[in-house]
Amino acid sequence: MYRGIIIVILILLVLFFTLAIAGEESRVLQPVSFFVNNEVMLPARAVADFLGISIYWEAEEKRIYIGDNPVDGLLLAGIYYVPATEFSFKSGVNWQWFEDRKEGFIELESRQVRVSPRHPPRGDQVPGVYLSFDDGPNETIPSILDTLDIYGVKAIFFLVGENVLEYPEYARDIVLRGHQIGNHSFSHPLLTSLETEEVIKELYYTEKAFKKVMGINSRYFRPPYGGYNQEIEKIAANLGMETILWDINPQDFLKPGTEHMTGLISEQLAPRAHILLHCKFSTAQALPAIIETVWEAGYDFILLPKE
Repeated sequence: MYRGIIIVILILLVLFFTLAIAGEESRVLQPVSFFVNNEVMLPARAVADFLGISIYWEAEEKRIYIGDNPVDGLLLAGIYYVPATEFSFKSGVNWQWFEDRKEGFIELESRQVRVSPRHPPRGDQVPGVYLSFDDGPNETIPSILDTLDIYGVKAIFFLVGENVLEYPEYARDIVLRGHQIGNHSFSHPLLTSLETEEVIKELYYTEKAFKKVMGINSRYFRPPYGGYNQEIEKIAANLGMETILWDINPQDFLKPGTEHMTGLISEQLAPRAHILLHCKFSTAQALPAIIETVWEAGYDFILLPKE
């Protein structure tokens, strides 16, 4: 009898401490953040909702208001980021930044926002990985490029020829902002299902689109769906391109969610691995977390050889 009572008491204690820990975690928010001109930028909506602060989005002005106070910031992938100092001043909450730890805190009653902007690992011995985006250009390009600029990251965009002709300004912007391009066919077919002549046309007309819109050609080719064989690889080589596949596929085309994607990437990171992403809005929203996951694991981003 006493043994049963003791077991019940132990179970109740475990439940108590579990709920206490869960309650503590629910009172702490650790949002994605980054530096812009030495200012820490926070996701305004997420922080305000967590702290119970009322804000609203002014669509015409494209900025948020805290009460009657406008707060200027950056709209990246549908998320509005604002300087932590201005958010603190306009909302009346206390913001503390500790330079030695590169950490900041906002506290309101029993809730705390912990901010620790990531920095890329430094040094010649830091392993690098390749970040690539397939199927562009399209309407997601501005958001993706803005985020990459904020973090100072360069990527490889494997572009579809017909999309380049449809969105020439986005294609040019990719190159002007220092990123690399690759050939991803003209109409995105499964190349192994085509006759040799059709495969040649898919790659050749994409290169013509590149030359017409951006004034350059690509040295790299990625087959749609990863479908290729020795003949297709030889066709690409005859057109001056090396075939590039991928090592890490977080399946962003299925919209699995940021946590799922970063988890897959973290598990499979290795030196010189190729991370496959696609030009999708859900991917653009997850991009800050993806970049920070790679940095936190001790890796930085690199580009393919230019010559």
